[in-house]
This record gives sequence, structure tokens and C-alpha cells, in this order.
Amino acid sequence: MIGSNRTGITVAGGNGAGSNLNQLNDPSGVWVTRNGQTLYIADTNNNRVMRWNLGDTQGSVVAGSATGVAGSTNTLLSSPGDVALDPTETYLYVSDYYNNRVQRFVLQ
Repeated sequence: MIGSNRTGITVAGGNGAGSNLNQLNDPSGVWVTRNGQTLYIADTNNNRVMRWNLGDTQGSVVAGSATGVAGSTNTLLSSPGDVALDPTETYLYVSDYYNNRVQRFVLQ
């Protein structure tokens, strides 16, 4: 279904707050790839960044914890707030709010 100018359509999440791969919990930052087919979403309360392809029923974890654990190591996040990709879409930058840092991850 295509949304009109007054009707939104759910493109990620929409299955209640939670930590399953088909759920988000306080999504706050979204980046859309150049081709418009993939979203990168800061899933704040799950302490992770999700990659969600348009039309998919679930996303995949690309940064942070798959189980929602917060942390300060270089593999964990604590309330990610925003995301951005570099112009070549090789690197993902994440504002890691409670760790007071910006993390860079290589996209695979």
C-alpha cells in the first residue's frame, strides 16, 4: 500500500515496543541510503542500530547489542540517538548519548 500525502505507512517496527528483530523501542534517528531502499535506525532503548530494508518484516542489528544490553566498550552502545552514513556508505556513525561519544562502524 502506498501512503498518500496525508497517510503514513509503517516501514519499520510497528509491532509494539520490544527487542525482537521485528520491533523497535524508542527509535530516534533514521538514515535512508542513497537508493532509498534501506533504513538505518537508532533503536535507542534497545541500545542498538538496526538495518531495515523496505518491504522486510524485520531488521538486523548492525551495531550495539542484539539483546539490548547497554555498555561502554567499542562494541556496545548506551542510548544511541542518531545515525549517519559517509558518502560511500561504507561507514556508519552513531551518536552514543550516554557514553558521550560518536562511534564509527564499518558496514558489511
